[in-house]
Amino acid sequence: MASVKMPHRRQRQERRRSLPWLPLFLMLMFAIVTSILVIRIHQGGHDGLQPMQHVRIKTTVVNSPAYKRTVREVELTIGETSTDDDGHQNQTDSSFFDCNRRESNCRYFRPRDFYQHYFSSVVRSRSDNSTIITDDDDQENASLYDSKQYDEWSRDIGLENSNLPALTSLYWDWTVHGDGDGSSSTSNGTSLTQATVASISSLKHQIEHAIRQHIQLPHNLTYIHVHKCGGTSIQSDLRGRARRIRNDVLRIHVENEQQPRLFEVSMHSDVQMYKHSFGGGSSQKKQILDEKRLQHIHAIGNIQQLSSNNTRDDGSIKSTSIQHPIFTVVRDPVQRFLSAVQQVMHYNTDFREKCLYEPPPASSWILWGTKAEVRARGEEAEALARRQTIQCAIHDVQETNYRGDVHLLPIASHFRLLDGAYRNDIAVSVFYMDDLEEVLQHLSGSRSTDKTEDNGTSSSTIKVIHARDRSDEEYATSPTLAKLSIDDINEEMMQQVCTLYDVDVALLHWLGFGEEVVARCNGL
Repeated sequence: MASVKMPHRRQRQERRRSLPWLPLFLMLMFAIVTSILVIRIHQGGHDGLQPMQHVRIKTTVVNSPAYKRTVREVELTIGETSTDDDGHQNQTDSSFFDCNRRESNCRYFRPRDFYQHYFSSVVRSRSDNSTIITDDDDQENASLYDSKQYDEWSRDIGLENSNLPALTSLYWDWTVHGDGDGSSSTSNGTSLTQATVASISSLKHQIEHAIRQHIQLPHNLTYIHVHKCGGTSIQSDLRGRARRIRNDVLRIHVENEQQPRLFEVSMHSDVQMYKHSFGGGSSQKKQILDEKRLQHIHAIGNIQQLSSNNTRDDGSIKSTSIQHPIFTVVRDPVQRFLSAVQQVMHYNTDFREKCLYEPPPASSWILWGTKAEVRARGEEAEALARRQTIQCAIHDVQETNYRGDVHLLPIASHFRLLDGAYRNDIAVSVFYMDDLEEVLQHLSGSRSTDKTEDNGTSSSTIKVIHARDRSDEEYATSPTLAKLSIDDINEEMMQQVCTLYDVDVALLHWLGFGEEVVARCNGL
């Protein structure tokens, strides 16, 4: 018997009866998808606005007659704000100076802790008067003796040298112009309508994040100039970066599903130096400069301490407490000594006339022998002049207490006024000289694109790092000084230099830098 085909309508009805759960399933899925869309649309909404989760910032480069300079529009993508282990918002503009980062090359350093450790473990142990004290009167006398001994040690290493420290501080900020439709207004939007203020307020954190991502530097940053550690290059990069920041006017396009906006942002930046003297001046003027420097150090200490409790229970430093980073670069004390000799002899006539040795005239050793023998005699005569120069410089620095020259004084002396004596318990982000190029790239806001030579180094990069390259014979005072090298130092001289700068060797060991340097000096 032939089967009878059912109409299509009846077929559909039969299928519905066999799948009673399908409509419920479809309704449930529709409700879930709708809820997700509503959450994503309204996420982060403020003051009646509904911004997207990510705000895109377009960029182009145009000329602005109003500002008489190039306007740079920076394109960034802003994500959600994240927090660190302490529950604070991440500050990507300060993270380079966050020495708690896993990939960080810097170390946090508290001068007070190091000075106390070095004095108690090294300086005091060298004294013949270190005895066990039991009587109360003897305790008081011992305390007075320790105080006197500490003052004497501080003076010897330069902690009473008023020329230290020399500080360079960069700050930057911005002003938003316009109400989001391209029109301009007065600085900081003071003439904006209430509705406009509400609109800007709703996007303020996103605009601020975009600008911070563009600059990649904290609003306030201070550098301690440790002489002969790339300081001239760092100061030059700070000034150059401030100049580029204030020459920018950012035209920020904030795209939104409902209300695209355009904000014009003018940038402000400057560099201020805090030091004892700018090449002379009356004692009254120097006193005023000293007071400004001390006030600046006080301000940094207050910012670091008031921003949060800046130490954890284990004594380590919280990254988020360093709201005003202060940083510096340190170096192998032996290499730094040679560089200092090159520079001080460049301007100190007495030092140069006393200790600079030059090889004898070529006429005294080129008259006989083969070319190879003549060349060897010439090289030996030059090497002897360099060794004599270094040996004389070592003895002179020992006799004159570093000549009181900031280039020859130990690295440790450059943290004067930051040791807690003036209520300035400050955490310093310290980098090693090997990372100087990375520091310069971060400060300048650039990345290394120089052509690399066959030996893996970049000549243009080296030239930038050494703003005053005394190894250049055209710039150096003499060929002898230009060629000074650690290879010219024998074991006896090495021991003498390590002893001269024992506090710096201990400082590197304290920071965990220069393992080879520490081992070399401690092994002698």
